[in-house]
Amino acid sequence: DLKDKDVVRKSLVALCRGTFGGDGGVVDSENRNDLDDINGIVDYSLWWIIAEDLYQLYFSDMGHLTRQWVRIKNAMEILIQRCDDDDENDGMLLVDLDKQWLFIDWADDVQKIVSLQILWWWAQVSGAALADRMKDSDTAKLWQSNANSLAQALYLNAWDDDLGVWRGLLEDNKGNDGTMKISRHANVLAIISGFTKSSGTTLSTTGIKTMLLRKDIPPVGTPYMKAFECMALCRLGETKESICHIRSYWGGMLE
Repeated sequence: DLKDKDVVRKSLVALCRGTFGGDGGVVDSENRNDLDDINGIVDYSLWWIIAEDLYQLYFSDMGHLTRQWVRIKNAMEILIQRCDDDDENDGMLLVDLDKQWLFIDWADDVQKIVSLQILWWWAQVSGAALADRMKDSDTAKLWQSNANSLAQALYLNAWDDDLGVWRGLLEDNKGNDGTMKISRHANVLAIISGFTKSSGTTLSTTGIKTMLLRKDIPPVGTPYMKAFECMALCRLGETKESICHIRSYWGGMLE
């Protein structure tokens, strides 16, 4: 609840406790917990950085940011070390699915890699904004530059020009059947994060809007992701459709 500053602040502090340098703020490379993700889930670490930026957007709590800054920098540096330095996939976050948990959403038959990369872009942009607030201009420039490189790589490898949508997998990482399915999740995250507008080219959102209104694309699986989908529909001008989703999904709670 972003109306309750104390709850949000305490939650942000509690979430990262025991990782990214622990309570002392110093990363021990021999300590698995220091290098692990929040709750052991890759995307939770990204959401935490994004949430820290949103908290500052609404509350401008520089005292909190100053206390958290070392841990935020540690998290970003640990995540950057996991990235691919291949020219074609420059800056993409690598995940070992045998050892790391990639959540995104509870949903069957959903390709999650592009959704992860869009969240990683958002986390880096958020981190750059936080660095600006801390007047750490070199760090802000580096993280924003990394985000720009990632956006270009994703456009080349995950944007479907014919349909005007983001796919679920990268060009060189097709599914077992050789296909790259359209990802409702990736397109929702691309809209609410502002990624589609910042991918280095002018992309029309008409295809994304059409896709989100289709019933044959695998649906989201949880209320939290459904809320993001409703937000994306609103930003695409489909307010009435968004309200219909809200009434259909949560209306029973009012009865």
